[in-house]
Amino acid sequence: MQATPQNILEAFNQPPEIEKHVIASEIIKQVALLDIPPLTDEALTEIADALFVEHDKMEAEDAAKSHYHEPTLKIQIDKATDNI
Repeated sequence: MQATPQNILEAFNQPPEIEKHVIASEIIKQVALLDIPPLTDEALTEIADALFVEHDKMEAEDAAKSHYHEPTLKIQIDKATDNI
């Protein structure tokens, strides 16, 4: 099996959170030693756009899971005046 970025990410997501932190720390240490040029503004913008899209997707999923809505003030007033 070839180690592709997708395979590595899938393997990284399997262990518990505490182990992910250990793995991430080690990766950060090793990446710091690489001679990588700084990211361009265009690359940073693409990364930020992808993060915002993922965040919006997660918010939409959370909103879809939430079915409870607070009753509006008008409904509360209508119910209260029914007893008068």
